Amino acid sequence: MVTDTYQPSEKNKSQAFNDFAVFSTVAVASLSAGALQSKFGWQIVNIGAFPLLLIILLALLWLAEKNPLKGQI
Repeated sequence: MVTDTYQPSEKNKSQAFNDFAVFSTVAVASLSAGALQSKFGWQIVNIGAFPLLLIILLALLWLAEKNPLKGQI
């Protein structure tokens, strides 16, 4: 999906940057969750995840309404 928004000559660089951003974010989130779990416990970590999940859900709903799949699965 990321590479569809760039010119064909930019696809490799855009995909590489996307992969770097995704995996860096995953690493930071994993380390942060470990530190939060150690200090506050699982309940606070789970409660803290709900606002982020809500933001993601709203963004996906907005994207689905803006760009419907038009019968594609």
